[in-house]
Amino acid sequence: MVKPLRDRDRDQDQDRDRDRDRDRGPDTAEGPGPTASPRLSPQPAAAPADGFASSDDEAAEEEASPLHISWLSLSPLYSSEFLGLCSLPGCRFKDVRRNLQKDIGELKSCGIQDIFVLCTRGELSKYRVPNLIDSYQQHGMCVHHHPIPDGNAPDIATCCKILEELRTCLENKRKTMIQ
Repeated sequence: MVKPLRDRDRDQDQDRDRDRDRDRGPDTAEGPGPTASPRLSPQPAAAPADGFASSDDEAAEEEASPLHISWLSLSPLYSSEFLGLCSLPGCRFKDVRRNLQKDIGELKSCGIQDIFVLCTRGELSKYRVPNLIDSYQQHGMCVHHHPIPDGNAPDIATCCKILEELRTCLENKRKTMIQ
């Protein structure tokens, strides 16, 4: 009877291993030959509670500089109001290592009451601040989340809604930030 090809190959491999082990012997300098260990599938490491297991975050130092806020004067329309613009608090991406709690503390000390967040949830995760919106709310800030994918423009309905909410905040003299 003719054996299928895969059975013949397996038998030849076993014969070759047996011959190698017999020739080597127990007293050779090489010692016993390599033994095949059972194949283990890679197991993912347990992720920390915040959902990220990046060792890069642990090695890099946090930025000591305060969160930079650019203030736009709205004097022609709203005589005493300013609109703040800043980068993403707590961002941890590439060479940026912000401290979320410190950055939120700085926003609070500036008296920020309303924050317009234009990042998508996916972008917030990418920049290691997936709970940013919740953190703002826990600190008593009113969040206006209008996700616009990076590089895109909002549709006209979304744009009108953002502008209407922004106008309401400014007319009510609420210190407002966009990021």
